[in-house]
Amino acid sequence: MSQALPEGTHDIDDEVYHRRELGIASKSTLDMVNRSPAHYKAWVDGEVPDEDRAALVFGRAFHVAVLEPAKWAERYASLPSFGDGRTKEAKARKAEWIALNEGRIAVPEADYETIEAMAMAVRAHPLASKLVTGGKAEQTLRWCDEATGLQCKGRVDYIAREGTVFVDLKSC
Repeated sequence: MSQALPEGTHDIDDEVYHRRELGIASKSTLDMVNRSPAHYKAWVDGEVPDEDRAALVFGRAFHVAVLEPAKWAERYASLPSFGDGRTKEAKARKAEWIALNEGRIAVPEADYETIEAMAMAVRAHPLASKLVTGGKAEQTLRWCDEATGLQCKGRVDYIAREGTVFVDLKSC
């Protein structure tokens, strides 16, 4: 098992938070163990890939657009349609787009525009805008469950008002 982070709230990169650690409980890992301990062990060992469904990509992109707007354009790019993609011209345009957007996550153009509109709506809303400004986005919580001794972790979308409000942002 890798060394656990100290208890408390931390600014932790997504990659570090989501790394596979045997013996660290989270909602996702507990769901996996509930399916079967073998599924959990196979996932920790890297035998099971992480799912990256379109809805998950959309939700993660929406989180960044709302909660970390400075990172939005840096991490994501609007993927235009290249038609059926079989012509030389379409293939060349797509290759050029990929080269220009290396390292960014491609979001279909319609989804990209929807996400931007949703983020603008949140920032324009009198109450919602106050809940997602002046705080900290994507905060990792680590603790030890006293009853079991199990190391636990969780991720809060946004902590506002000096730690008195925890925000759970949903894209649905």
